[in-house]
Amino acid sequence: MNTTTVASIDFGVYYRYEYTGFATIIANLIIFSVIVTDRGLRERLLLYSVLAIGDILNGCYFGYANFMRLQQMKDGTYFIPTSKWDCAKKFYSFFQLTGTQFPALIALLISIERVLAVQKPIWYHAKYGIKHRITAISCSLLVLAFSLAVHYLTTYPLTDQSASTSQYCALSFSSDANYNRAHQAFITVIRMCAFLLSALAFVQASRKSRQIAAMRKEAIQVAPILIVSVFSLLLITIPQVGLFLTNNFATVPAFNSSVFVHWTLLLTCINSLTNIVIYTFFTRDFRRRLIKLATFNIVQNKSRSVMPGTTMHPQNRAIVVRSHHSNSAIIPK
Repeated sequence: MNTTTVASIDFGVYYRYEYTGFATIIANLIIFSVIVTDRGLRERLLLYSVLAIGDILNGCYFGYANFMRLQQMKDGTYFIPTSKWDCAKKFYSFFQLTGTQFPALIALLISIERVLAVQKPIWYHAKYGIKHRITAISCSLLVLAFSLAVHYLTTYPLTDQSASTSQYCALSFSSDANYNRAHQAFITVIRMCAFLLSALAFVQASRKSRQIAAMRKEAIQVAPILIVSVFSLLLITIPQVGLFLTNNFATVPAFNSSVFVHWTLLLTCINSLTNIVIYTFFTRDFRRRLIKLATFNIVQNKSRSVMPGTTMHPQNRAIVVRSHHSNSAIIPK
């Protein structure tokens, strides 16, 4: 083992990657649990739960891959030259690829859905449903599967080509150079499209809400994905452009910096970590369900129930009407 090389490593960088990755996994598992355990949220926010799965994959790359790298550094097996195909077989690139492309595709689907809700409200509320969402998710999975197939097929012949002198094995060291460029361009374009569409939906819903009261609700529903897209633009798209310049124009001083590359990668994971904060502040039903799960159902929504042994107010009792032709009761909220 080259002890001089080991001594020169900034272990803090890898620990930051690892801890941020595991925090991202936990945060998005909470998001997924909150949504899928409530029928109403599960139907309305299905795409957000799938987005959480994509962000979990991103967290797996930062958590798992850097945990393994640190273990290899401790074992003295990190600084061993390896080929691109051997790197690809570690599955670091699998998590990195799926954890960036899949969330971008789902964010685009959410933005398209919100545009449809604003542009075609009658059709959207009457026809659009779970089947359309599942079909859209399936199409995204097909795109992702195709991308993975291209990645491994183009990397397989590179068994004799040394990727680096270490076992770092990120996507740039585990794939063909042309595929890596295409990957970065794909992420940048998809994230940009998601931002533009969500911004368009928000602006149009805000304008229409002046004449149509129902559009105020659409503007509120667009807000979470718009904020997610803004964060993605700031934390992923812009740094990815800088990273692209780093990989292709390494002589540019502003981008030829290990500190810049480190923070560009870390921001990709931080972006996946911020969604739980955005949903909690900007989605009321999500916040209520999160509080309910966090308090083990101790906190009850008193406006929807009357506790046993209490007396209902006479005015409320008067408007509880049970129809002779229906089994449903009208209860004041």
